[in-house]
Amino acid sequence: MAVDPQPPAPALDELVPARLGVALAHCLPECRLELQGNGESVVVGFCREAAMTPCAAYRAVAAARRIDPGLLADLLGLPAGCRVRARMAGEEVEDAHVGLGVYRFSNEDAWGFVFASTLPAGPLRAVVLDRSALALTAGDAERAAVVRAATWFAVPDELIGVTICFCELPPERAQLVTAAEALALEVAGACVVEEVT
Repeated sequence: MAVDPQPPAPALDELVPARLGVALAHCLPECRLELQGNGESVVVGFCREAAMTPCAAYRAVAAARRIDPGLLADLLGLPAGCRVRARMAGEEVEDAHVGLGVYRFSNEDAWGFVFASTLPAGPLRAVVLDRSALALTAGDAERAAVVRAATWFAVPDELIGVTICFCELPPERAQLVTAAEALALEVAGACVVEEVT
């Protein structure tokens, strides 16, 4: 009796950096996303030096994900076959980056944090609930206040396989921004662990 060979281990998704980058570029209009490969780069954004809008880069990533990941470099105008890396750039974005791919934002309606994850929305929401429950039971009044005041949104984008996570505080709770940042970093870190396990 012949034994079936073991299926090959799944390859790491080489589109992940570009998928996360273009998802964030849509959420952070003041940012510049640099997609790089073999020493060349394409600037994505709404700035003067951008060669591509976030929408065009999104369409390229979605097409490469659907058809062939190897096409991404060519669709972006980078050397064919190169591995594409993503880097958020721009003074505003660097000031807003708090770590682990989490970015701070504010407007007249809210203070908040945003990050992108390859987790589907359901598991991402479970991580938020788990970390919120831990914050409520830890005996830290400020973290508990963040859990009560913050609104979390998990917005799935199935076309590129990314979920955008927002944590928003109303403007009258601005004094909780530092504690909310710590909780957003904790949630993002837990998402990274879930992604790789």
